[in-house]
Amino acid sequence: MNELTSPSEASIKRWLIAEEAKRWLGHLSILYRAPESGLTPEEGFDCSGFVRFILERTGIDLPPEIRHTNEFFDSFGVLVHFGLQKAGDFVFFSRSGTSPTHMGIVISKTQYIHAPGTTNSRVEISELVQKPIINLSDSVLYNVNPIGFKRYANSGGRWKII
Repeated sequence: MNELTSPSEASIKRWLIAEEAKRWLGHLSILYRAPESGLTPEEGFDCSGFVRFILERTGIDLPPEIRHTNEFFDSFGVLVHFGLQKAGDFVFFSRSGTSPTHMGIVISKTQYIHAPGTTNSRVEISELVQKPIINLSDSVLYNVNPIGFKRYANSGGRWKII
């Protein structure tokens, strides 16, 4: 393999992120309660707690400042356009249609894995869907029309807050 065809460190890491996330499919998901909860399989995961847990399991050290969905969106990775997302990227959704309130990990062009953070829920795989918004209900905005994708891009994690 030459330099142009060999996978980069970052692409291997993204593959590891997606594969590790799939290992936790079916584990308990809980509603966000506090920054120190929702981070373990024993207690259950909230959405950003699940992502943080997976990143730590794959050897990515995050600063304590990055815990919530909006902090991941603002300070971690590089933006990726819809349609160019790859396994291991992060996907973000919004209840309001603007600021991120939910996130997951892309596992294919059409699916992501996430901790729904609702009562009696489990880590699950959902479809990545874009469709016209007819009714601005929370459930529609929460489950479809991602507001953005971010990609882990380098060994430094691109997490430094600017």
